[in-house]
Amino acid sequence: MKLVFLDVDGVVRLTDLFIETDCIDQVNRICNETGAKIVISSSWRYDRNCIVDLRRFGITGDIIGETPMDLGVDPQASESVISFGPRR
Repeated sequence: MKLVFLDVDGVVRLTDLFIETDCIDQVNRICNETGAKIVISSSWRYDRNCIVDLRRFGITGDIIGETPMDLGVDPQASESVISFGPRR
């Protein structure tokens, strides 16, 4: 399975008021062309409305889960990605 580990702040959302539509278009293109699924690897995964907000921003890919939230206060991104397992 192909996965896109998506960080939000500084990637598709540059400020509270500015959404980077070119980046959103690229994420959507990657998912459409490769069949990749999206895993949220952002602090946004702590927000219950994260998926709703990403849809509102224009993300259309299949969001299948998020990296683990139980690795401590501030785990390295690589630790979260390595520990990822889809929700069952």
